[in-house]
Amino acid sequence: MKTTSSSFNLFHRSMMILIMAILIQVQTNVLAMSISPNNFYSSNPELWIAQMDEPCYADKTPPGVRLYKVVELNCTQVTEKPWSDFISIWDNCTSTSSLEVTYKDSVDQNCNGLGILIFRKWSVVDRAGNKTIVVQELYTNRVQLKNIEFPASVHVYCPANLDLSEEAAGAPTYLGEPVDHFCGLTVDFKDFTNVLCGNSIHIRRHWTVTDCCNLYAKNYDQDIYYHDTTRPVITCPAPITYGTNVKECYSHQLIPGITATDNCNPLQLTTTVMVDGAGAYVPGQKIILSIGNHTFKYTVADGCGNASTCTLPVTVIDGQGPLLSCSPIEVCLLTDSIRVGPNGFVYEYWDDCSGLSTVGLKIRKLEDLCGSPFDDLVFKDSVTICCAGGNSIVLVEIEARDLAGNVSRCITEVEVTSKLPLIIECQDTVRLSCGTPVPNTPPNINYCGAFSVISKTVFDNRNGAGQGTLIKRYIVTTGTGLVDSCQTVFIIGIGANAFGADDVTCPDANVNVIGCNFPDLNSIPGIILKDTARPCAQVSVNLILDTFSNLGTPCLRIRRTWTITDALQPGFVVNCVQNINIIDTVKPVLSGVRDTTVYAGVTCNATVDLPKLVATDCDPNVVITNSLNAQGADIGPVVFPRGMTTIKYKAVDKCGNQDSLSIKVTVIDTAGFKIICQSDTIVACGATFTPRAAEVIASCTQIATNILQSDTIRNKCSIAKINFKRIVTDTSGRKDSCTFMVTFRAADTLLCNQITWPNDTTLTTCGKSIHPDSLNSKPVITFIQSNCARITTTFQDTTLAVIGVGGCTSTTRRVWTIQDTCSIPPLVCRDTQIISVIDNTAPVLTVPKDTCVYLKFQTSCDTLLSFLGSATATDCNAGVTIKNVILGRTDTAGASLVRRYGLGVTNVLVIARDICGNTAKDTVVITVKDTIKPSAACKKSNNYLNDQGFVRIHARQFDGGSVDNCTAPASLRFSWTKNIADTILEVNCTQLKILRAGGDLLLDSVKVFPFERNFILWVTDASGNQDTCVGNRFLAFFDTLNVCGKNAIRNTAALEGKVTMINGKSIPNVILSAIGEEQYQKQTGKAGDFAFDNMLPGLYKIFPYKNDDPTLGVSTSDLIAIQKHILGIERFERMDQFVAGDVNKDDDITSIDLIELRKLILGIYTQFPQNTSWRFFDKTLMARTTDHLAMAEFENPYIEAVEKQKSEQNFTGIKIGDVNQSAAPQLDNLQSRNRSAQEVTIPDVLVKAGNLVEVPFSLDITGLYGLQASIEFKGMQIVGINYNQALIDNTSSINDRMFEKGIINISWIKPYTDVRSGSQRLISIYLRPKENGKLSEFINFKNTGLTAEAYSQDRTGYDLIFKFLPAEAHQGSNLSRAIVMQNSPNPFTYSTMISYTLPAAGKVRWSVTDMTGRLIQVWENALDKGDYQVTLDKNQLKSSGIYYYKLEYNGYAEVRKMILLE
Repeated sequence: MKTTSSSFNLFHRSMMILIMAILIQVQTNVLAMSISPNNFYSSNPELWIAQMDEPCYADKTPPGVRLYKVVELNCTQVTEKPWSDFISIWDNCTSTSSLEVTYKDSVDQNCNGLGILIFRKWSVVDRAGNKTIVVQELYTNRVQLKNIEFPASVHVYCPANLDLSEEAAGAPTYLGEPVDHFCGLTVDFKDFTNVLCGNSIHIRRHWTVTDCCNLYAKNYDQDIYYHDTTRPVITCPAPITYGTNVKECYSHQLIPGITATDNCNPLQLTTTVMVDGAGAYVPGQKIILSIGNHTFKYTVADGCGNASTCTLPVTVIDGQGPLLSCSPIEVCLLTDSIRVGPNGFVYEYWDDCSGLSTVGLKIRKLEDLCGSPFDDLVFKDSVTICCAGGNSIVLVEIEARDLAGNVSRCITEVEVTSKLPLIIECQDTVRLSCGTPVPNTPPNINYCGAFSVISKTVFDNRNGAGQGTLIKRYIVTTGTGLVDSCQTVFIIGIGANAFGADDVTCPDANVNVIGCNFPDLNSIPGIILKDTARPCAQVSVNLILDTFSNLGTPCLRIRRTWTITDALQPGFVVNCVQNINIIDTVKPVLSGVRDTTVYAGVTCNATVDLPKLVATDCDPNVVITNSLNAQGADIGPVVFPRGMTTIKYKAVDKCGNQDSLSIKVTVIDTAGFKIICQSDTIVACGATFTPRAAEVIASCTQIATNILQSDTIRNKCSIAKINFKRIVTDTSGRKDSCTFMVTFRAADTLLCNQITWPNDTTLTTCGKSIHPDSLNSKPVITFIQSNCARITTTFQDTTLAVIGVGGCTSTTRRVWTIQDTCSIPPLVCRDTQIISVIDNTAPVLTVPKDTCVYLKFQTSCDTLLSFLGSATATDCNAGVTIKNVILGRTDTAGASLVRRYGLGVTNVLVIARDICGNTAKDTVVITVKDTIKPSAACKKSNNYLNDQGFVRIHARQFDGGSVDNCTAPASLRFSWTKNIADTILEVNCTQLKILRAGGDLLLDSVKVFPFERNFILWVTDASGNQDTCVGNRFLAFFDTLNVCGKNAIRNTAALEGKVTMINGKSIPNVILSAIGEEQYQKQTGKAGDFAFDNMLPGLYKIFPYKNDDPTLGVSTSDLIAIQKHILGIERFERMDQFVAGDVNKDDDITSIDLIELRKLILGIYTQFPQNTSWRFFDKTLMARTTDHLAMAEFENPYIEAVEKQKSEQNFTGIKIGDVNQSAAPQLDNLQSRNRSAQEVTIPDVLVKAGNLVEVPFSLDITGLYGLQASIEFKGMQIVGINYNQALIDNTSSINDRMFEKGIINISWIKPYTDVRSGSQRLISIYLRPKENGKLSEFINFKNTGLTAEAYSQDRTGYDLIFKFLPAEAHQGSNLSRAIVMQNSPNPFTYSTMISYTLPAAGKVRWSVTDMTGRLIQVWENALDKGDYQVTLDKNQLKSSGIYYYKLEYNGYAEVRKMILLE
């Protein structure tokens, strides 16, 4: 319930105060039961103190809480300030940081009061669970709606995240802080989102701030924009080289894809490709390239038009060899040989790229029997044909090479005939070495015909060693009976070189072998014989070994002697001698003796018989010596003294190698020792005691260490006894110890009654030191200290500051401690001294003087007073705090008064507070005056007398944008005179009145209507400054109702015109808006005409608009025309074609326009995303231009509506997408068509419900350029589609989104490079009938949307009709192969689905490869008959690009292509 009664408000506050009093009283009672007598409670209303000091083992005492006196708070800081700004807390056992502090607020809007009342209920709980609850009353200012500041517009740029939270986007604030119910306001907002392009959006956030008391609200619209200004990132492939196709001088290729990413809009990227600066292709599209260098320029644009480009160099080379055909020839020899070139063998050769004249021919023989100097096995211009070997057929190879280096070859025959006689020639004499076999050396025969050769031995006188002479005769007989012969003489071993000394290589004469062992003689190189196996020699070798020892150096020598003889050469002897020297560098190895330890007898020594030393060496006679005696290796029994004796052995062999060995003989004393300490001793207090050394009794022992705990002891306190221990260790590690005691005489000690303690002290001087030296207040000790006493005096202060009314008392509790640490037990004496310091003096405060300033700058309504400086204060104690606050506000500052001050009088309260709470206050008055007048602006307006013959005009309605440096536009005052109360002007048929307080003022007499006149508009700011503007005929009055007896519509204007297409067809239902002096709207009639009557004269801008039926006149024929324009085959010439083809309205025609228009044709779009269905242009201006880029200037033209005249403005309307002007805006213009038909053949098979049916969609594409159709399948489920990817691009030519409705829409354009003809299958549709029947009963063209028609090269239209071929077999029951559908969607960004059907159970293997054939994924399953789906996620494919998926099933395999976008 809401009331405005002041009595109710008083009652309400009284009740709240009563509740607080009750709570405080309850809390007081709780404290009274648990506080010790030393605790105190202050009745000061600003303070509430509870002090506890009890042991913590049974804590029942609640925490202490003191409420601060809180000045009125800024409403935005109610929940931000820490609890320590509101209360002070403590506890007897729990630290302040460990106390649990919570609060709960109750808000009273206090609508009849000046501020908002908050009752804060504090709860403080200690660790023992004791709780203290107090209630505090806080006040906050109520914020007026006019002081609310709304957040500014926000602009976020992709890829940054759009954070719509109030923390990020801003919220309504007061003094820079968000407002809430503590400020008496409620805040709410609602967002309205508008998609600009792609992912760019505009959010209008409508804020509503409502006053909780009067429910008035302030609204504000904040704009939040999310921009996409980043271009896509693209990467072109590396340069590519293609070869030409077989039998062509061109290369047929698909335009490669590229890698494109976009950080904001990855799903709306479009790619176009220009080849050599022309055309607009898309990746994957076929293209024919000529030989040479080409440039592919890729342009990738996102949904907001940001585009990036990159360039791909492409080179086409001639990769095909010339055409070459060979035939055999016949050659008749009239001489020994003849040269033959390649031309005679070639009956046809040609190159597709360079023709005949540039092809070079070469020839070579596959076997060359003609001999030197000819080398006819390599290609050259000609070869030699001869009659070598009697062959009548010679094989040759012909080579054809074009300009690109490509080679073709063919092999053919040369049939050789001859008219020459038989000519033979043998080798005369052949010399051979002994043992060499006699070779076959057939004669050279020159005859071109068949012949035979036989050989006979006619002489042989070789001996047993194979030496002698052999003669062979060769007889040649031809097929015609000709006979001829010749012979060859072989001489064997006669005159050959004999075996000699130079055939023997002796080894090194001396070889040194390091070591002591006998060497392996086979590893030491010996003699080398060069030719011992020659048949004409019989060589033998004899080896003798001799050994020599005891030579000194070397220690051993082996001599090898070789004797070489030849039995075929009596007296031939060669001797080789080699000495192998064994050099010993190995030292003797000593062993047999080691270190020895024995125990001494009573004589302190021992006899030791050491074993004999053994020396191992190659030399058995090693000489050994020792350092002890002359007995060498065997020392014998020797007496060794106590302790350690070292003996060194030395061994030397005959080669001088030596080694040494040292051993130690240790004799240990076993007799031991004993020590005796001094006797116990008594020492006086304070004396010095020095221990004596212990007495050692031993026979052989040697002392190593003698340790005592302390050599000298001085006692400082009265210690009763000290035990000493001495430890002695000999060189053998044996120990003995003894102890003795020292006793000290006790001393006198201090007593507590021998101390005089200082008295309590009270100081009234602020700031004086309370140190004992300053107070001259210390304990006095009457005890006379001795050498055995150690007395220390310390104190510890605990200070408690108690704040009172106007001052504070500082009480210090000083605890004195005096102790004697040498007393037994130690003596400790304590006493407490109370020191009180009282401070009730306020600081001395000095503030700046009162100031008055005047604003000087138009752009500011406040001023920075930097000259004011700061307030200062002096006090007896350091730590004075100075703060200042503007009265009426809650935000405080420090000592500095430098800040910006707004208009009017500002009272600044300065407060200085010392550490005792004493305060001093003063006020500084700052006056800021605004003397800058506002900037007045007027605007013109038409005013119409009502049916009573008058009109009232408010001065504010003619404000044309007046501004002021300090006063907001909404707060400016507008009047017709200097008196700000004159705000209303009344005009009737006879007079002009200004209504104001005090009466009416007659200004003028109205004689003629309508009329215009000048008026002065006064603008006044909040400071009373005024400015005026004189409106130049800015008030116009009309008596359109002729109330005053005169017709005032005589000076109106009119505008009329007509809207037609460029072919003259009328366009009805076009909405035209005329915007100028007033706003008018008309709509064209059936004939396309319009007329604006009774317009106010003036300049108007005309806006024609029509955006219905976007598919009117649009068909695939228009796509064909746009594609031909892009490819440069048939460029647009008329301006209306450029406008109609610019589907996305970007002043250019690219493949993007093709994509947008095709989506509209297929039914994917229902409207043009970035354009209207029609665009309209000034008919006269459009007819004059030849630049389509200037067409936008003729849209929405300006026209002057002349008074009392009728103006004319005609428009030409262009249907977007209808480049061939086939649109018929009026039904009356439609004409019936009578044209040829194009048949689509389908076998009219019988189908069975539930079985899968494959329906091929085929037609004769000879001469066709494209087609479109909407196919309806009634009573059938569309399972999927497969595409003939050589002819149709499934990514844009098919709308597969209507499968569930049983409809497939297709819009197809034949690739312009494709030369296919005849009947071709475009698609295969897979259907599952719901009932039995023939296909013709279920399938038909749906002509209510997309007309079924085909187009020729010249875009002649043909009706598409189905022709069902007779067939009887049931379909679907006999499909033995798996059916794999094209993945959908394709291309895809995140995931895609592949559907497939299995006719029977079997094993299925899926695999996915990339363009290089690398296997990416593979999986296998054993599945039953049925329909299946596979989903591929982009994470399975690693990166974007082209992939191929393959299904293998029961010996059947099918591969399809899919594209993953970035």
